[in-house]
Amino acid sequence: MDTSVEEETDKGLRTLRSNNRASLPAPRSTNKPTSAVSEKLEKTLARRESELKRKIDKLNDEIAAASKREEEATKIIKERDDRTRSTAYEQLENNFTCALCYDIMACPWSLNHPACGHTFCAECILKWFFSGMHRACGTWHASLDCPICRSTLTHPRPTPPRPVLTFPFSPNRVADAALKDLIAVVAGKEKPKAKKKVRSLTKPGVTLPWEAWLLGGSAHTEWLARDDRGRFMVNEVAKGWQTMDYDLLVITKETLGV
Repeated sequence: MDTSVEEETDKGLRTLRSNNRASLPAPRSTNKPTSAVSEKLEKTLARRESELKRKIDKLNDEIAAASKREEEATKIIKERDDRTRSTAYEQLENNFTCALCYDIMACPWSLNHPACGHTFCAECILKWFFSGMHRACGTWHASLDCPICRSTLTHPRPTPPRPVLTFPFSPNRVADAALKDLIAVVAGKEKPKAKKKVRSLTKPGVTLPWEAWLLGGSAHTEWLARDDRGRFMVNEVAKGWQTMDYDLLVITKETLGV
């Protein structure tokens, strides 16, 4: 009898537990909401990333377009500068070539003759003048004729004092100023970059005739040296012309190398 009671009691307890478990609410799942939030966030990030990429691509296109415009502007400026230099160089060759050295004049001085006035490099005209002086006596025996028009200069007095107006040359300041302006145009304000080739606009592979006259170029450097030498020598001779004796005349002739 006791066994039957115990069985009935166990059965009732099992039934009660089963009913209690059935009446409890089911636990909420957090997986679904979390997945939805993550998916939404990923979509937002992907959209923003796509927008950022489009903006970067647009910016790169704008930079490329600006770079192309800059290159075109640089090319136009270079072509303009090349034409300006070419024009200036042509003027130098056509109007300022020395008839004695056949180079661009440096420190231009003119012969003092009413029917002449032709202009030459200061150093060249001094060499021409002193080449006619005889070393033995310090005088000029041969006729002093202009190298261009053959106008005859008056022979200088062999011994001092000499009138200042008998100095056979005078500075051509107009030509000197024009020369400096034209050479400054050809030379430019800055030295060309290392290894940079200046090429013809019409014939690729052919160097421009004024390339050596760019600032720091061989022709430009040599012209500056000729200009300095001529300016110094002619000013020294002009300054001492009235009192130059035989010894100074011979020293000047030797200094000029004639």
